[in-house]
Amino acid sequence: MYYSDSYTHPPDGFIDVEPIDLAPPRRGFWQALLDIPPKPASAQVREKLEDEQCRALFTKVVLEHVGMLSEQEQRMSVDVPQAAARYRALIDIHTKKMIQEIEGW
Repeated sequence: MYYSDSYTHPPDGFIDVEPIDLAPPRRGFWQALLDIPPKPASAQVREKLEDEQCRALFTKVVLEHVGMLSEQEQRMSVDVPQAAARYRALIDIHTKKMIQEIEGW
C-alpha cells in the first residue's frame, strides 16, 4: 500500500484500497450456543416414559418377591410354628423398605 502524510496520488495513478469482505460475519460461539433448540417434547416424553417403565418394572419385581416371601411364610408357619413370627417380621421389614424405595423413585 501507498501511505503518505498528505493525500497525493500514487505514482501509477491508481488508488490502493483494502478489499472489503462481503460475506456475512461468522457466528460466534455463544451466539451459536444460544441458538441450540431445546429438546423436542417427544424426547422429554420418551425419557419420562422410560423412567415410568423402569419404576413399573421395579414395582412388579418387588411384588413378585414379596409374594414369594409370603408364600414361604405360610409354609414356615405350618412346618416350624416357632419361627413363623420372626419370619413374618423379616418379611414385613423387607416389604416396608421396598415400598420406601418405590416411593422414593
